[in-house]
Parts: sequence; structure tokens; C-alpha cells
Amino acid sequence: MVQHPIWSTWAQYSRDVNQEKVLEFAKQIRGYGFSDSQLEIDDLWETCYGTMEVDQSKFPNMTGLVQELKAMGFRVTIWMHPFINNNCEPIYTQALNNGYLVLDEAGKPATTWWNNNGSVPGYIDFTNPEAAEWWYERIRNLLDTYDIDSVKFDGGESSFTPQVAVQTGDIDLQPHNIVEAYARLAARFGDMVEVRAGFRTQDLPIFVRMVDRDSIWGLNNGLSTIVTTAIQMNLAGYGLVLPDMIGGNGYNLDHEQADIPTKELFIRWVQATTFLPVMQYSYVPWNFDNETVEISKKYTELHAEYGDEIYAAMQAAVESGRPVNAPLWWIDPTDEDALNIWDEYLLGENILVAPVLEEGATSRDIYLPAGVWWEEGDREREVVGPTWIRDFPAPLDVLPYFVRAREIEPSSAVSPGVAMFVLVFGVVANFVL
Repeated sequence: MVQHPIWSTWAQYSRDVNQEKVLEFAKQIRGYGFSDSQLEIDDLWETCYGTMEVDQSKFPNMTGLVQELKAMGFRVTIWMHPFINNNCEPIYTQALNNGYLVLDEAGKPATTWWNNNGSVPGYIDFTNPEAAEWWYERIRNLLDTYDIDSVKFDGGESSFTPQVAVQTGDIDLQPHNIVEAYARLAARFGDMVEVRAGFRTQDLPIFVRMVDRDSIWGLNNGLSTIVTTAIQMNLAGYGLVLPDMIGGNGYNLDHEQADIPTKELFIRWVQATTFLPVMQYSYVPWNFDNETVEISKKYTELHAEYGDEIYAAMQAAVESGRPVNAPLWWIDPTDEDALNIWDEYLLGENILVAPVLEEGATSRDIYLPAGVWWEEGDREREVVGPTWIRDFPAPLDVLPYFVRAREIEPSSAVSPGVAMFVLVFGVVANFVL
């Protein structure tokens, strides 16, 4: 999952996923010469949300499909959520009667989620050990039956429980202790899982996915927030970040005019995620043209080339708590210019990435903190920081990045207390951002 991309069916096929489309998706990935870490069957593969029974009208031979995908070299994962819709019988009534659903203070299980198909969902009470184990065993049976490798766990936020939820556990940790229980249960399925919610779970060796992004530019849940959110999550102690799907989820698109994001947005999204821990595709490069395919392949392969550095940064995060992808001030917390930079990020402490995040831009200003930097890894072109590079050329096929050749000591020493103050201030500032 670190070296090669995840391919998800979600944005490309949405709820209309079926066996034929999944197989065609896999053949296209291979046909265009792309590698993978796994292929993810997302959304409505079940007969009804929460049954965990394969819809045979859509997947008449799930066993055969999984084996065919594995023969092509894919690992296979599947989408999962913590809900049971109340029209999914008899499983809903079974869960309710056994006390497996979260209730509100009036004893009612009704809540809402984004994908209810007009039904009223119940939320599994993961703070109830019996309910959690029942849910775990049902998923384990599904994976074992079809030889599925791992799971994408969606949802899990406490805001989706009935309000005000009645839970077990420490009252001072409510309502979020259900989030912790959910993430820890998900982690029992191994280190290839992903979750999108966490609470006091920075210790888990699993990926935490960014919440869905819109297919737009800017800081209003668009491309720019891939950078700010990666920084924010790292500073909160979640270094194993899984960015959202390249190009976003398309929720904001006017589907009468466009079913996919623009070519430019898609390519810049590819570039922005190149030095983050994982690249994840759903919209595909061949939705556009050969140039998009070639540029996407270039940066997918560059990500793979830097796989050892990404993995080393992740290992350092596990051992010491250092961010995998930090803000620039991390390597010089007294640098006032670095403290203001939100649209660049570091991989480890020696690779600086400055993606183009503005529509129509073919250049950008880049700030380099203290150190001797190689331009785009070219050891013949050294730049000594701290310095600004104005109007650095960045046409559509260029992602600006620099490798630090060696450090230069800051002009004045920084006491641990001052450094910690700056760190805490930076965490708060990025959460606000």
C-alpha cells in the first residue's frame, strides 16, 4: 500500500458497481500498464446495507471474481460500514433485539447516515463487547468465504450515532469512545485496513483516510486541503495518512455537464499526492487522454521509486512520533517565513514538495528553509536556504520538489521549551486552517 496505488471502484462506478465492471476496471489498469497494491470493491455489493450478504444479481460469482483478480496480481479488498438499515431484515431486528445497536436516551435506535437509500439506519454499538464481536465475526466469515484480503472501513464518527447516544465506558470520553472502539476493532483485521475516523488511536498500525474531498480547487474541501489535512493529521499524531481519491469524489460535479473532474485538476491531484504515504485512484487517467496517462504514470512510478523513503519516514513516525509529512517549520521552528507556508510539505525531513494548487498556474513561488537543496533531485543544481524562488516553472507535467543535501545550522539555537511552544501553536493553527 505504500509503494503502489490503491484502485477503488467508488468514484468511477459509485453504487452501480457489479462483477462485470470490477473485472473491466482491473483489465484496464493492467492494459494501461499501471501497478497496484490492491483493488477495492466499494459501496453497494450487499443485498441491503448491513446484511453482509453478496448481491448475486450484481455479483453472480464473487468467489470466481476474486480468484480471477488475484490471478491478475491484485489483492482484493471490500468496503464496510458500521450501519444496518431498518429495511434489512431479519438482520436489523436481530441486532435490535439483542441490544447490538446504539440507542438514544429515549431508547430509540434511529439515526442518519449519508448512504441510507431512504431507510433509517441503526449504528452498531462497538462499546458493547458482545455487539462488537458479533459484527467482527460476520465480517470475518465474509472475508474467509470469498478469500478477500482486507477491508476499507468507512464512517465511524460519533456524529452518526443517535443523539444523545447511550454508550458504555468512561462518561468523560463520550461520545467519542465509540470511535476508538470501532477503529480498534477494525485493526483486528490486520495492517492493510483503512479507517476514516480515530480517537486516541494514534498507536494503531493502520491507515487513516482523509474524509471525502470535492472535485474542486481551493481550500473549501478541494485539492488544496490534501496538503493542509495531511499536515493537520500528522501533527495530531496520525502519520499513516491515506489521502482521498485522486480527483476527489465528484459529489460537486454537475453530472449533466461532466461526470469526471477536469484534466488539469486530476493531474495536479496526482502530483500533490506523490510524496504522501499512499496514492489512491478511482477516476482513472484514461478517462482523459494519452498525455494524462503518461503524466500519471510518471508520478505513480516516482512515488514507487521513493517508496523506501516514505516507508522510512513512516517507521520514524512509529518509533519517535515525528510526522511523516510535516509543515516546513518542522525543520526550523524559528523561521517566520516557514511558519506561514501552508501549500508545501515535507516527506521526512529532507524532501520538500511544492505542488501546484491553483487552476491555470504554470509556475509558483517556492520557499526553501535552511539547508542545501537539490532541485528536483538534480545534484548539479544546488540552492542554499533559507530563500524564496519566485516564479519557479511548473507546466502541467511538472511537480516541483527538492531534496535536502545537508543541513545548515540555524543562526540561533532553539531551546526545547520554545520549540515545543512553536509546535503546539502550529498544531492549533493547522486545525483552524
